Order: sequence, then C-alpha cells, then structure tokens
Amino acid sequence: MLTSILQVLAENLAGGITTLTNTEQIDFSHPVNISDQNRDCLLNVYLYDIRKSKQMQHSQGWDVKRHFTEGKAEVSPWPTWFDISIIITAIDRTNTLGEYRLFYEALSFCLQHKSLPEQLLPLELQGYGDLLMDVLDPPIEIGGLWSALSAPLRPTIHLTMTVPIVVGKKEEPYLVTQRVFGMQHSSSEATKSQSTRRVSIVGIIKNRKTKEPIAEVEVALLGTEKSVTSDSQGLFSFENLRDGNYKLRLSCRGYESLNCNVLVENGTHTFKEVLLTPDWYLSIIGTIKNCKTKEPIAEVEVALLGTEKSATSDSQGLFSFESLRDGNYELRLSCRGYDSLNCNVLVENCTYTFKEILLNPV
Repeated sequence: MLTSILQVLAENLAGGITTLTNTEQIDFSHPVNISDQNRDCLLNVYLYDIRKSKQMQHSQGWDVKRHFTEGKAEVSPWPTWFDISIIITAIDRTNTLGEYRLFYEALSFCLQHKSLPEQLLPLELQGYGDLLMDVLDPPIEIGGLWSALSAPLRPTIHLTMTVPIVVGKKEEPYLVTQRVFGMQHSSSEATKSQSTRRVSIVGIIKNRKTKEPIAEVEVALLGTEKSVTSDSQGLFSFENLRDGNYKLRLSCRGYESLNCNVLVENGTHTFKEVLLTPDWYLSIIGTIKNCKTKEPIAEVEVALLGTEKSATSDSQGLFSFESLRDGNYELRLSCRGYDSLNCNVLVENCTYTFKEILLNPV
C-alpha cells in the first residue's frame, strides 16, 4: 500500500507538473544510494518515517458492505490512519539553476495540491476520500535527520501525507475476479503432469478521458521476454511470477506509451488499473471577443508561451490547442488594433478547458 502511494505521487510529479518527462526520473532510493543510471535530472522521493496520526479519528470495528444484487457481503476492518513523512530533493547534474527550477516546480506542486485525488489512487486506497498532504516541519530535527541518513544537508521539501492502513484488500471489479478464477481453474480436468497456473498480475486498461476499456494494448514485462495483449474488456494478466517489483510497458496505437510499476508479494495476485492517455485530445478551446462590442475577433495570434505552439482565431473568434499535458499554461494574444494580453489557463484530468477572452481595442 505504501508502494502504491509513492507510485501515485511520482506519477503526478512526472505528469506534466514538472520538467520531468516520466517516472523513471523519480528515484525512491535512500539519499546516499542514488544511482546515476544515465539520468542527469531527477527527483529523489524517500519515505523515512511513519507514525499513527494524531489528527485523524481512529475507529475500531468492521465495515460491512452488502451487495444485494450478488447476494454477498464484503467485510473489512476500519482503517488505522498514519502520517507518513517524505523528503523530496532535486538533482540536476548539468545545471545548478536547473536543479533549483526543478525543486521549485516540485514545491509548487506540493503547495498547490493539498491532497491526492481519490480517483487517481489504486483500488485498495479508494473509498476513504482524497489523501491529505502538506508541507510541514519534519517530526525529527532537520540536522538530526540528515545526520541519521548519513547524507549532506541540501534543500528539501518535507512532505507529510495522512493515509489509511487496512488489513486486507478492497474487492476487485467482478470482471477481474472472474478472470482470475477462470484462469486458475481452466485446467481442472488436465493431467497431473501439468503445472499449476497461478495468476500473479491481473489488470484492466482504460482510456483516461472516457474511462472505457481499451483492447489490443501490448503489455510487456520489462526485463523478461513475457508480453500479453489486453482483450475486448481491457483485461490482461501474467502468470507464475516470483515475488518482487516488476515494470510494465504499455503500448497501443492512438495512445501515449506508459511505464508503470507493480509489486507482487505473498504469492497472491496483484490487481492494477492503468489509465492510458490518448495521443490526440482537445486541451484548450477558447473564444476571443471585443470587450466593448462583444463581437468575435478573427486573426488573433495566440501563442502558448514556453512551447513552439501557436494558433489563430477563426471568423467566429475560436481557437484551440491539442494534446497538452496537465498543468498551468500561459497564453499570449496579439492582434492589430487591440492591446496585447497574457492570460493563464489550467489543463487537468485530460479534459478540455474553455476560455473566453476579451481584448481591449486600441
């Protein structure tokens, strides 16, 4: 469960919020054990302390969820809430100023987002709402902390997250449970000489925007020769894997490729829901009008600052940008006969943002 939390945090930090391009630039190692691995720019995210939360109410007992249509009940204990302490440091071996910039981007993310949204969390952490996080003083004196880590003092973000720890897993989607049961019992009539099939990883792949399942996604188990393809319901699985950390590489025409980590432990199967981002989608759409007459303005040049992208408004004053990562963007609008204007636009959750902009005539 702690591994899942760190993975979600890493995916957010590398998901367009910072200059990092993928989660391979997030290192979870002890600060003195960070490996270069040909990475000039990275964030070190290290969990160093966990203790029972004093702010969250702790209840004892059992939570019973009845599924009347399926004639069964799911019983699980109430969670115990813990505060986990994480340090985040930035490393840029090519440019000190670049290191400060990366540090500032990570700090801005932590200050702007006071929680990890529930919909981004893995299945076992859903049902408890958004997970609170904040930049706070560490529970250990800073000098003593770095001394205990045997690492030199450096600029650090001290992040505290409040998370539920529950014994047992939340119920998986019915399709996944059916898939696992079917695979493990498909050879019940087979001869005794056949080896037992044990499902180690089972997952479902969905469109991040529509939440619809995606078929024909190639899922490669990196470091091995194993690969599978998702079926019409978006399901995939791997069998007979040893306990350990694995990395999946997902590729599908029409979607951005994605790497994700999966932990297999205790000889049981691990469920993973993966969301793929379409490689084309509308991110920003806007209309530009005269602030006095409210009439649309054509031929306005709209530049997306910090990129090479630009657009020009049509006869209805409309413009758009496609396939942008989530994040804050700044637009620069220029048109003969009007004052130039800069404005900010937030793109999030792979959905488009509508912006109405009024220009002042000269």
